[in-house]
Amino acid sequence: RRQARIGPIDVPDTLAEPPSGEDPAVVATVIGKGRVPPVAATSTVLAIAQAGWIDLHEVGEQVVVSFDDTPSAGWTASNTDRYALQAMAARRDAATGDVTGPPLYQSGRDWWRAYVADARGRALAAGLVAPRVPLVGLLILCVVTAMIISLVIFWYTFAFVGLLLLANGLPHLIVRASGYRVTDAGSVERARWLAFGRGLRERGGLADVGPGGVSVWGPYLVYGVLLGAAPRAADVLTPRDVGRPDDLPSDVIVVTL
Repeated sequence: RRQARIGPIDVPDTLAEPPSGEDPAVVATVIGKGRVPPVAATSTVLAIAQAGWIDLHEVGEQVVVSFDDTPSAGWTASNTDRYALQAMAARRDAATGDVTGPPLYQSGRDWWRAYVADARGRALAAGLVAPRVPLVGLLILCVVTAMIISLVIFWYTFAFVGLLLLANGLPHLIVRASGYRVTDAGSVERARWLAFGRGLRERGGLADVGPGGVSVWGPYLVYGVLLGAAPRAADVLTPRDVGRPDDLPSDVIVVTL
């Protein structure tokens, strides 16, 4: 196989197996270069189904989600799993206990904000992504600047306190607005996942698989929706009013039906 050079590590052009068992939400964050695409939640739903918490089956053009209280013994739910489960549970039909239609909607964005924050937080903690503007350096600069300015107007207590509060809060806003980037370690991990995506598309077989196929395809379908290799499953599970698989970065090739 042709090798792609990423720092000191050689990454194969294609991989036949997932590079790791990392949570799909974190993988999506790395693939999205620090941005969490909506299709991440679709992958999480499939991972939850693979673990046995829910069953997914299609009725006509709609997907029906049935809840099961006997998940796989070895599965530990992450916070993003819990946010997705809670969002789905809130839409359960009172009579049947099922959810019909795309199971997750972003019209109520509280769960989505929590999902994104947790996914990005874990990617940051793992050293896979980092803020474009270093927070610590910016924070020190702002605090020092505020203290220098406050010395000139030290007699005005409210100005002194206000400047220090501004110096503490402004860097966080700047970091958030500036966005995120993948680190060297994240670049290697991202290259591995993209190689796995190329392997899935080269092998084929996932393009026409619906969400119910997760019981057969397992992690290949779970990660396949993130990597543009399983457009039908992604299309059925992703609400029409949010980003589709083509919302992924340009270097993630999306299979079309």
